Amino acid sequence: MFDLSEAANPEAAWELTSVAAGDAWGRATVFVAGTRFRLPESGSGAPAHVVRLRGVGDPNGPASEIVGAVGVRFADLSSAEAGWERAIHDGASWISFPGHLLDANRVREVVRGIRTAGAEALLTNPLADGRLDGRWLSEGTLAQDGPPRPMDLASLQQAFAPVLPLGFLTAGRRRTLAQAAVGFVRAIGAVPSVRFRDLRQIAELVDPGGADPLSTDEVERAVAVAPSDRNR
Repeated sequence: MFDLSEAANPEAAWELTSVAAGDAWGRATVFVAGTRFRLPESGSGAPAHVVRLRGVGDPNGPASEIVGAVGVRFADLSSAEAGWERAIHDGASWISFPGHLLDANRVREVVRGIRTAGAEALLTNPLADGRLDGRWLSEGTLAQDGPPRPMDLASLQQAFAPVLPLGFLTAGRRRTLAQAAVGFVRAIGAVPSVRFRDLRQIAELVDPGGADPLSTDEVERAVAVAPSDRNR
C-alpha cells in the first residue's frame, strides 16, 4: 500500500512511486486525496486499487455517491472518534486518522468500531510526530524556525514523560520503539501510514519480519499505560 494523500505534489508523487514500486505497483492499493484527483495516464500502468480520501467537510459530495472507492480522512483523533460512524454510514470503506502508541487505548477503540462496521482503518503518524523514533526535537511538534535551541531539563522531562512507560516494548526485544509503534498498528487490525524521512527508515519499518511482532500481552500493556487525558 502507498499513501499519497498528503503529498504536496500528488501527480509527481504518483509518478515517482509507480517507478520505485516496480512490479509491485500493479498489485498495490494507493491512497490519494480528494474524490476528483485525476489519475495520471502516464507512468508504470495503474495500481490494483485506488482509494480516494476526502477530508471532513469536502465539498465534493457525500461518500455514498462512490461507495467502495472512497474513504474519509480525519485531521485528528478526536474528530475520528466523533465522526467515523457517520462516515461509514455515508459509504466510506476506509477511515484515515492519526493514531499512535501514546493514545493506544483510544486508537484501539476507534479501530475496533471501524472494523466491526465493515470498513478498514488507515493510521497516519504512528511515530507520534517523531517522539517514538527520536526525531521530536528537530521535527514535529517541537520544531521551531531558525537555529535549534536547547530545552531546559524540566520541559524535556515533561515532554517525554509519556514515552518512558513504553520502554518495556524494546527492553530485551528485537525492535526499536518506532518498530513497536508500527507493530501496534498492525496488531490492532489497522494499516500504518509512515512518512519516511530517509531510506534507512524503509528498511527499519516496512518489513514486518525485521522486528519482533507485538504479543497480545504487550498490546494490552501498551493500552493500559497510555495516558487517558483527551486534551493532552
